Amino acid sequence: MDDLRAAIHESWSRAVLAASTVEEHAQALVGTIGERAALAPEQAKHLAADFAVRIEEHRKTLTGEVQRAVRTAVERVRLPARTDLKKMSEKLDALEARLGQIERNARKGE
Repeated sequence: MDDLRAAIHESWSRAVLAASTVEEHAQALVGTIGERAALAPEQAKHLAADFAVRIEEHRKTLTGEVQRAVRTAVERVRLPARTDLKKMSEKLDALEARLGQIERNARKGE
């Protein structure tokens, strides 16, 4: 379980780093285009804003895809959900209480 969690965390970190790196490259590209094309400051500002919107859309798409991939991987491994673990814990508590009662009754009968 810890190995899976570590792998998921590492994959998520890489995806976030990749998205951030793309954003930095895009900003640098906008600056380069603005300089070479001799864009007016307003045009460069508009271009940068357009790039920022597109990058944010792609980041959201990437986030959704990574989340779906993680969900699919977890489902394949068939790990129990938190609610499943809670139900199992409650059942275990009930069984322990029942076993304790049986042991107490057995001691009384000795």
